[in-house]
Amino acid sequence: MQRWRGVASHFNEDTSFDATVFALMGMLVGLVALVIVAITVWTFARLDAPASLVFAIRIGLVLMLLSQVVGVQMIVEGGNTFGDQGALKVPHAFTLHAVQVLPGLALLLLASDFIERRRIEVLAVGAAGYTVLISSTMVQTYSGRSPLDIGILASTLVLLGLGLLAVSVGLALRAATAHHRLRKPAANRTEAPRGP
Repeated sequence: MQRWRGVASHFNEDTSFDATVFALMGMLVGLVALVIVAITVWTFARLDAPASLVFAIRIGLVLMLLSQVVGVQMIVEGGNTFGDQGALKVPHAFTLHAVQVLPGLALLLLASDFIERRRIEVLAVGAAGYTVLISSTMVQTYSGRSPLDIGILASTLVLLGLGLLAVSVGLALRAATAHHRLRKPAANRTEAPRGP
């Protein structure tokens, strides 16, 4: 609505109306944050799913809680910039989407014939890669550098994180594809014979 009105949607307190809208957004985000905390706690108490999927959901939600911490810092800072040019939106976005990336990887692994222990091992590599990737965004942001002004440490972390994530996704894709190819001929053999 604010963008439709041609004004900033976040940190906009130019008029009493804009301040009210921003305050209501904050209350809604606070409510959503409490729900996410409750869901995260619940997943550690009880979750009926394969162990690999449970692992991915839990890690994803914990990283999503970290996203909320970064979001609170954005409010405390009064904007999206940390230091000279550090963009808090970048680590906020990466931590927020862990809850999609890691369970997505887990679902791909469920399409393979890997045993659960092997799925968890592959997921652990992917989770480590994604966490290292998040670390790279935090190093970049909290050094006060812009997202495109990549330093040596941040670059190293990006390459390591992407490498680990690529290995886990590659293993999952290869296993899922091989499992699909092996099942297809077997399914064809069980078809009833056709008439003369």
